[in-house]
Amino acid sequence: FPTETAAILLKALLEEGSGFASDLRNAYKSLTRDKMLAPLYAEPRLEPIFRIVDWVYATPTSLHVRNPSGGSTVLSSENGTRQGDPFGMLLFCLGIKAAIAAGLEAGGSNVKAVAVADDVNFVGPADGRAATRATAAFIQACRPLELSFRGDKSALNFLEATLHQETLDFAHE
Repeated sequence: FPTETAAILLKALLEEGSGFASDLRNAYKSLTRDKMLAPLYAEPRLEPIFRIVDWVYATPTSLHVRNPSGGSTVLSSENGTRQGDPFGMLLFCLGIKAAIAAGLEAGGSNVKAVAVADDVNFVGPADGRAATRATAAFIQACRPLELSFRGDKSALNFLEATLHQETLDFAHE
């Protein structure tokens, strides 16, 4: 659903709870293609797009970069979605779906996830502990995907909560 709808839902959930907004470093470029394609091929409902996605992503892309002296260098693009690809967001979201599920499981039944691509938010009770547990598990599940957490662009948001220091300890690991 659109970003605006996600923002409205997130605001409503935060009115009685706390939420951890997380950001992933260079997420679209960092997720390996095999990690995006495996969940796609595991989803039979998406079979109609298998051939075109395979055609676009099965082999690395040669990127030709011109240098100031007039020559050029060829780089091989093997990770991430392709710029402008209409399937890019779908593939990225499928690639991190299991990591979000790991966060939800760790957070418990009172935690909800609101995500728009790489902007993943976990919302839970006002003390912040469940949302932080969910975020810590999400971050841990992102490591095998070669995605890294950006603490400087992430935040615990709450309206009325008593935050305990151990809630944020995972961010320093």
